Amino acid sequence: MIEPQNKAQAGAEVELRSLSRFYGSFTAVHDVNLQVAPGEFVTFLGPSGSGKSTTLMMIAGFTIPSQGDVRVDGRSIIAQPVHKRNIGMVFQNYALFPHLDVARNVAFPLEMRNIPQAEVRERVARALRLVRLEEFENRRPRQLSGGQQQRVALARALVYEPPILLLDEPLGALDAKLREEMKFELKQLHHKIGATILFVTHDQEEALTLSDRIVVFNKGGISQIGSPDELYNAPSNRFVADFIGETNLLSGAVDSVNGDNCTIRLPGGARLYGPLRKGFDTPRKSACFTLRLESVRLGDAAIGLDNQFEGVIEEFLFIGNARKYLIRLAPDLTITARAPTQQQGIVLKPGTRLQVGWPASEMLMVESA
Repeated sequence: MIEPQNKAQAGAEVELRSLSRFYGSFTAVHDVNLQVAPGEFVTFLGPSGSGKSTTLMMIAGFTIPSQGDVRVDGRSIIAQPVHKRNIGMVFQNYALFPHLDVARNVAFPLEMRNIPQAEVRERVARALRLVRLEEFENRRPRQLSGGQQQRVALARALVYEPPILLLDEPLGALDAKLREEMKFELKQLHHKIGATILFVTHDQEEALTLSDRIVVFNKGGISQIGSPDELYNAPSNRFVADFIGETNLLSGAVDSVNGDNCTIRLPGGARLYGPLRKGFDTPRKSACFTLRLESVRLGDAAIGLDNQFEGVIEEFLFIGNARKYLIRLAPDLTITARAPTQQQGIVLKPGTRLQVGWPASEMLMVESA
C-alpha cells in the first residue's frame, strides 16, 4: 500500500467472494476468493485461459458472474451497471476514438457524466499532466506513438478519479524497450494517485517488478497469492515454481529421510540432498525440488557443496551481462544455470567439463500440483 500524493484519489477495498463463471459445461473461473487493500497494486498472473481476464471483466461489470460476489468497500456492486461502478479501465488495445483529439478522448468519461465544461477542462489538464502529455492535447491518436497512446488511455481512465483502476495487459502491444519505460511510468503513477490497481498480465517479469502482491491463476482458480519475493523464493507448488521466474524442476523418489532433510533418487539414478517440505508425507515416496538458475555454482565454487556433480556444457545463450548454460550432469539429467559472462579461470563453451553444484538449502521442495 502507498500514501497517495493526491489525497482525494485514495483507493478502495476490493473483495471477491467465491467468484465463478461458467459457460455451459466449461468453467472459466471457479471459486475465486480475494481481498485487496485500499491503494494496493495487485497483479493477476497466469497463462492464457487461466481465468485472470475473465475475473477482471467480472469486477468491471462487462461479464456477469455465474456465482459469487464482488464488493467494494464492503458493498456489493454485482447489480450495478458498468457506468455506475466508478471503476477505471484500460484495455490492451487502448480503445481510443480515432476521430477525437487527445483532450476530447480524455474528456469523454466526464462528458458522459454531464460534468460542467469548466471542470472538464480542469480535470483533463490535470490528467494529462499526470501522464506527461499536456503538450499533446490537440493531436489525434494516429499522430502518437504506442506509448503515448497508452498514456492517453490511462489519462482517460483516471480523469474522473476512480478509486479502482483495472489494467488488462496494457503493455502487451508495446515493444520491449517501451514496455520497460512504461513499467517505471506505472510505478510512478501509482504513487501519485494512490488508487487500488488490479493489473492483468501473462508476463511474470511485469508482475514481479510492479506488484505489491501477485495472484497466480491456473485452470480457472487461484494457485497461490503472495508478494513477489514470496512467490519467487517460496512457491507453494510445482506450477507456481515453474511459472514465476526460471527454475529447474527435479523430481524423484524419496530415498531416505534425515531430520528436516531428505535424499531423493532421480529417474537416472542420481541423488539429490535437500530440505523436506513442512508437512511432507514421506510414505508418498515421491518429491519435487525446485532449483533456481542462479543457485547453481560452476567450477571451483561448486567443490564441497551438498550436491556436486561433474557436468559438461551442452549449449549456452548470451543474455548481456550473463549467460545461461544447458549442462548435462548424467545421461538422463540436464539442468540450466545462469552465471556472469566473465568466469575467471573458466572457459565456458560447449564441450567444457567442469564441477557443478549447489547447497541443499537453496533447493525447495514443492507440491506436485
